[in-house]
Amino acid sequence: MRPVRVKLADPPIGGKSFLIRQKGVFVLEEGPGMLQICNITHGGAGEMSIYDGVPGETGHFPDEMMAESHEKFGQHNGRAFSQFSPVYMGAWMMNAGFVHGLTVIMEGSDVPAFATLVWTPFKKAQPVSKKFEVLEPHPDTHIKGKRIKDVRTPAGGGSLTRSVRIAQVGLTRISRRVAELSSVLVTHPGSFCRLVIRNGLGVPLFDMFSTFTGSFVVGAFADQGIIVDIDGNQQAPLVQVTWREQDLQLV
Repeated sequence: MRPVRVKLADPPIGGKSFLIRQKGVFVLEEGPGMLQICNITHGGAGEMSIYDGVPGETGHFPDEMMAESHEKFGQHNGRAFSQFSPVYMGAWMMNAGFVHGLTVIMEGSDVPAFATLVWTPFKKAQPVSKKFEVLEPHPDTHIKGKRIKDVRTPAGGGSLTRSVRIAQVGLTRISRRVAELSSVLVTHPGSFCRLVIRNGLGVPLFDMFSTFTGSFVVGAFADQGIIVDIDGNQQAPLVQVTWREQDLQLV
């Protein structure tokens, strides 16, 4: 199977993240780094495997069968370090280092799981600019025919962390500039609702096909803000979202 090579820029805050909702071979990173989180929010069927390695164009790892000794076995390109079979829902803390790259293979069924992975590549330290662009607050707009409600939440005392509880169906924009989506806490499942957390451009960072209670650490970079999308026609879940922005300004 031909691999999909995901190219993401290094974010100014938080880790890189990618939401997988289909079968395939996904090369998330080429080079060393650390896989922080794997949040599985829909079990689907089949299985999911996570590898330290970068496959060739056919989807196979060139060095996967070249471990000549036990000493070299953990160093070869194509080392599997996590496997879900079946794919159980849950918030799976990883903190697992990889050397060659980070590749995820979703296979075995026409009903794939939903999995959000967050990782940090090991790069040389770069100087941090003291300048931080503040975006102008967006007026109410429509996405998919639904109006966005803007909620402004100050940071806690002595912290850059902000938190808000949402208990209504619809689109709620809680941040309007670059941020780190820290965690998602569902304390009541509601009834027949889907929860999607998007960045300000509408790209999904976290997708819970049918809401269930749980605490999910994310730590993902959210470009241009954070939008909470609760879709359904019955009782909304109780959702608490925590995030960080780079200064205390209320935008």
